[in-house]
Order: sequence, then C-alpha cells, then structure tokens
Amino acid sequence: MVLKFVEVVVIYVIVIFGGSPLVQIICRKLNLPRADRTGLKEAGKFIGYFERFLVLTLALVDSYKAVTFIFVGKSILRFARREETE
Repeated sequence: MVLKFVEVVVIYVIVIFGGSPLVQIICRKLNLPRADRTGLKEAGKFIGYFERFLVLTLALVDSYKAVTFIFVGKSILRFARREETE
C-alpha cells in the first residue's frame, strides 16, 4: 500500500515538473517563436502544472472523456483569442 502511494507520488512529480523542460526542449528543436511575455509572469508555467495534474488524475481514474474536454476547451479559447487578434 505504501509502495503504491510512493509510486503514484513519483509519477505525479515526474509528469508535472518534468513536462516544462520537455516542452522547452521540443520548442527549441522546432524553432518555434517565443510567446509574448505580456501579462502575468510565469502564469503559463503554473497553468501547465495544473493542466498536467488534471490530465494525469483523470487518466488514472479512467475518465478519458473529461481529458478530451480539457483539450477541446483549450482549442476553443485559443481560436476565440486568435479571432480577436486578426
């Protein structure tokens, strides 16, 4: 029981805090432009932590439909924001 708890905690730490460096490496390799830094400092990092926590939690409880709602919601918000800027 304790070993299972430790495994889950380690998985959460790796997924949540390991995601940011991985995304940065991938973006550098793809030569993607850096986002504008107007707004709250480091807000994207904390949003990423929360998003990875939610996705992992929902995946562990076999709620894959809820995970799709997260991605659909992000897509809708990005599309709506893009329309404003164009």
